[in-house]
Amino acid sequence: VEPRQQTLRAVVDWSHDLLAAEERIVFRRLSVFAGGSSPEAAIGTCSGAAPDGLVIGADEVDGIVWRLVDKSLVVAAHTARAPRWTMLETLRDYAAEQLSASGERERVLVRHAQHFADFVGPARLGLVGHHQAEWFARVGRERGNLDAALETALARDDAQLALELTMPLGWYYYMTGEIDVGANVLSEALACSGPTDPDHRAGALGLHGWLLANGPSVEDAVAATSEGYAMLDRVQDPWVRGIVVSTH
Repeated sequence: VEPRQQTLRAVVDWSHDLLAAEERIVFRRLSVFAGGSSPEAAIGTCSGAAPDGLVIGADEVDGIVWRLVDKSLVVAAHTARAPRWTMLETLRDYAAEQLSASGERERVLVRHAQHFADFVGPARLGLVGHHQAEWFARVGRERGNLDAALETALARDDAQLALELTMPLGWYYYMTGEIDVGANVLSEALACSGPTDPDHRAGALGLHGWLLANGPSVEDAVAATSEGYAMLDRVQDPWVRGIVVSTH
């Protein structure tokens, strides 16, 4: 290790040692974000009990993050909608080390992934409605976090979570011209094991088939849409039923 890197590490260690316990917890939890965090996402991911029993309340997260901003450990970018918090890569790597050492990395990753599954759920309608432009911007802004959340779901082989993260974005990939990317993402999600609700699986199969038909493989598209159509009698969501029927 070069002397300069050793000095930088020592400075970061010193800054971290000066943090209050709750600041250390939020600091390390923020490392799971890829491309920054909105206040809502930080609250959803960084609140909750730590392994040592200290509980970070949802109403405390905002204030703690601003304290980290004041201490130059987090960067705040002000946008038209709300602040967006990011970390310099060196500090994010350090925070990630602290998260791994804390024993709560897996739990925080799941909280992060579930938050973004909840975030992206309404996108399936938003991307084709009157607020389409807003939803394209919102999804584009969170692409890093959505990709990271999907990595968590795939690593856990959690089919339901993977489908919640990918099914609502089928049209996004189609309309942005990322047909191959969307087909691959949905393929990975559909390959996960574990229980899934019929609406998410059938919707994902229909959209997967639609993307395949417009890109990689018409033959595979027929198989995907046929499997989705075979589930039609178990589908409750009218939007999903429409997708399944229209893509068959």
